[in-house]
Amino acid sequence: MSFDDSVRRVLVTGASGFIGGSLSRRLMDEGLKVRCHYRRPDLPENLEELAKRGAELIRLDLAPPLEHHQAPESCLHCSQLIELMKGIDLVYHIAALTSDWGPRESFERANVQAAESVVDAAANWGVKRFVYVSSLSVHGFGPHRNSTEAGPYYPPTHSYQATKRRAEGIVLSRMSKDFEVCVIRPGNVYGPRDTTMIFPIFDALRKGIMGTVGGGRALTPPVFIDDLLDALIAAGTLPEAAGETVNITGEEDITWREFIDAAAGALGEKPPRIDLPTWIAAPLARVFNVLWTAAGAKKAPPITPYRIKQLSNDFHFDMSKARRLLKYQPKISCEAGLEKAASSYREV
Repeated sequence: MSFDDSVRRVLVTGASGFIGGSLSRRLMDEGLKVRCHYRRPDLPENLEELAKRGAELIRLDLAPPLEHHQAPESCLHCSQLIELMKGIDLVYHIAALTSDWGPRESFERANVQAAESVVDAAANWGVKRFVYVSSLSVHGFGPHRNSTEAGPYYPPTHSYQATKRRAEGIVLSRMSKDFEVCVIRPGNVYGPRDTTMIFPIFDALRKGIMGTVGGGRALTPPVFIDDLLDALIAAGTLPEAAGETVNITGEEDITWREFIDAAAGALGEKPPRIDLPTWIAAPLARVFNVLWTAAGAKKAPPITPYRIKQLSNDFHFDMSKARRLLKYQPKISCEAGLEKAASSYREV
């Protein structure tokens, strides 16, 4: 699937991250002009690589400043957003604070206020379509087996889930005949260059400190990065995607134990045998949470309530809507995807 002539220039927010960087490379391979947004003070290495290929780089904090009370015509932040959108046909908004630790205010600013600023700027300055990358975690942690976009939904465990769900609502509310929006909710994305999920798992396996919770029997929703990129391309091109929310996973029935054992095999390490019963892990995570919060810790504790719920609840979703609307068909099995990720990991 490729873009038609109506899409020539694309903006990717959060291009310094794993998903944003991977998507930017894919879009450039498609022959599109790509504007890569990032927020970090120093230019990330992956964006230096993209700049050499012709990508346009823009550094900007997308959330409005705390003292944001100026009229739009005299507001520096507003003018910067206008520059960000100038000449853009399609926006992929990926930038977010993705973590299970931190103050609520940080998530509110990075995930809600930033999304509102970006989608409003896009709607007001001629962008044709806006794709918001959310997260399957907005469904909340409970028994999910073949769950769909209709639910079920469980109460959020952390501000990350709550703010991503609120941002979805803001984006969808801006849908119009002249400004089409689509929300994509990926599962646990992994692949080459992934320093967010799979590389830390590989690190823990090599150190012998990787383990499971509750026997690792809960189902998990991995999705290989190339399959997610196929879904994002479709979301940016197909008319059927307009106004829709679509979940994306690799569609395999795989438990945490099976996934981690496969990761160990791909890396050439022994499968871990450390396991923490849920009845111990859950209260221990709550204790850690209280102690770390009271201490004002900047880094997350070894285990958090979010992680324990994620590891101990089935999280499996039906892909019928993705197949119907996006013509989605995952191509990379977990075994093959982990082999590709392990090969990339060895090169670092």
